[in-house]
Amino acid sequence: MSKQVPFDRPFTLAEARASGHTRATVRSWLEHHEIRRVARGLFTPSHLTEVDAVRATRAIADGRLATSYVGAAQLHRLLLPPEPHPSMKSAMRLSRVPPDHLYRSEQVLLAGPAWTAVSLARFQALPAALVPLDSALRVGVARQALLASARHMAGWPGAAGLETAIGHATALSESALESLARGQFTLAALPAPTLQAEVVANRRRYRLDFLWADARLVLEVDGLVKYDEARVMQEEKRRHNDLQAAGYTVLRCGFVNLYPKSDVLVGQLRRLLSA
Repeated sequence: MSKQVPFDRPFTLAEARASGHTRATVRSWLEHHEIRRVARGLFTPSHLTEVDAVRATRAIADGRLATSYVGAAQLHRLLLPPEPHPSMKSAMRLSRVPPDHLYRSEQVLLAGPAWTAVSLARFQALPAALVPLDSALRVGVARQALLASARHMAGWPGAAGLETAIGHATALSESALESLARGQFTLAALPAPTLQAEVVANRRRYRLDFLWADARLVLEVDGLVKYDEARVMQEEKRRHNDLQAAGYTVLRCGFVNLYPKSDVLVGQLRRLLSA
């Protein structure tokens, strides 16, 4: 047992602080590999074996301690809505999660990917609800698993629109921005675009975020790309010019154009689609 860590068992951050140790001290233990993080706010001394750490798992399974839904989303590779509900940042109560929706990762027990995605979407309206739902489908979660989670939550606060949102979800959205954009198109009743369409322009093949083929209209969403890099700027300019020369109208948008409001962008798309 380390002389620095006063616990010979799994312990919580609250217990460490109650014993007179600060967050900085706990962080130092982590950095020096004196302890391991088991879940959000839950640690175990590094010398303990996996079998010893089952006590931590039991605490989680009893619903007393668990990672948050935000933490579970990171583990399951799910994307978060722009403003997760505060309850999603607190330790999840596994007593409310059906046994067939639980997921075990090493010694940590938590909600599975379908339940986690639907929980994150539960307090969100379109377009934000699509962000975790789209990403769940993209990493291989079955739509029926999402629907099963939603039906179990029927009558819970915020759950009224879940099945509708799941119906709009698709694995073809490759980023949170694309999900937000599709949600705004749905709310505005715009014609549905083709996602990830491939076109040839100037003998080069391009994959497009959104394409309205009949109107030859393209919308590209910009994520955290660093356009100060000369090569990236050059490639984007060439792509833009090639598409325009091939007869496409090309629009670009970012987060500020999509959330929480998209009135200007939607109005522009509506005019171009009706021209």
